[in-house]
Order: sequence, then C-alpha cells, then structure tokens
Amino acid sequence: MKLPWRRRSVRASAFGVRDLIDESATGVAARPARLVLTTSGTVLGIAALVATIGIAQTANGQIVDRFDEYAATQIVVESTSQAVFGSDFEDNVAQLPWDAQDRLERLNGVVAAGTISRVTDSAEVSTIPVIDPTNESSEFLQLFAVSPGAMVVEQTTLITGRYFDSGHDLRRDRVALVGRRAADKLSLTRVDLLPVAFVNGVAYTVIGIIDDQSGSTSLADAVIVPDSS
Repeated sequence: MKLPWRRRSVRASAFGVRDLIDESATGVAARPARLVLTTSGTVLGIAALVATIGIAQTANGQIVDRFDEYAATQIVVESTSQAVFGSDFEDNVAQLPWDAQDRLERLNGVVAAGTISRVTDSAEVSTIPVIDPTNESSEFLQLFAVSPGAMVVEQTTLITGRYFDSGHDLRRDRVALVGRRAADKLSLTRVDLLPVAFVNGVAYTVIGIIDDQSGSTSLADAVIVPDSS
C-alpha cells in the first residue's frame, strides 16, 4: 500500500547577521590570549613596516640634501690649456695665478678656497734613502702640490699628525702629507717620529696622514706637498 505523497517545504534559516556577530564575539571571548597575540602581531608588523619605510626615506632625503648642498656650494676653476713642451706655445699656456687662494678668499660668500695641482701620476716614493734594485722598496704614487686651504675645501680627515700651513709654504719647507691608502703601501702608521719619504729622490718630512672622504682628486692615494716645495 502506497502512502500519499506529501510536499516538504524548506524553511529558511533564521540565523541572521546579529547572530553571526554574537557567535563571533563568543568565539573571540573564549580565547582572549589568542586575541591579544593576534592583535599585537598585526600592530607590530604594521609599525615595523612604517618605521622601515620612514627611516629609509629619511636617510635618502638626508643623503640627497647633502649632495645637493655640496654640489651647490662648491665651484671648481681649472685651466684646460696644456703645455706643448719644446714648442713655441709653451710660454702662452693659461695658468692660475700663484695667489689664487688669496684672491678667492677675498670674494664675498667664499668660506674656503684652495688650489690643487697634479704634479705627476707616477712619482717614485720610498721611506728609505737608498733604493735597492734587488728589492722592491718603493711605490709609484700620485703627487699633488696644494695650498693649505685645499685640505678644507676637499673635506679631508686627519688620521694622525697635522696639516701643513701657510708658514710651511712661505718657508718652502719640504714637508708632506700622505693619503691613507698611500701610507698603507709605504707601511707608514705614525708620524710622531717625523718619518722621511723620498719623492723622486728628494727627502720630505711626513707630518700627517689624511683620508679623502668626499673630494674628487683621490688624495687618499697620493703624496701631497705644499705649492712652494
């Protein structure tokens, strides 16, 4: 015997949004420690991201401002003419005047001025008076002749010793500064005993070791002497 067919009606759930919220709040409240840890992790992660981005942007801005300031306040004047030795034009080469530093310092707004002349790229330098041909005791280094103000302009750092001054220049003292990397090649670590460096056979008393951090002339690899020497 067959039972009569009856229609079944599907009743919609009465579980509303309010019930979902209450259920979620109950689940969260049941584990407060997990809630605190999750919230703390999220907050710390966002804070670390913001701090990292902020520090990077601040450092980048400071570096850019430093370079912009340096580029905007430094002016380089140089002679582009070169002598052709043995020719009739040797005496007509354009050169900077010997008192260029004094002239520049008298200009309004000039904080520091100096002159730098590259004497040679391959001066033979040794810290012993006799060069033994069987022993490589000398180095070929760049040689610069500079005015005392050039050290300020090039923003060099004095590692040990002292800079030469206008008195050394006027007296034509044979003194020298040695760049940091050049000093390493010559095994110079101190100047309190007034070591002597022989530059192309001429003796110079080393009075300081410097490092060139931001200049454009590679003074850290060179021997630097006063203009008059």
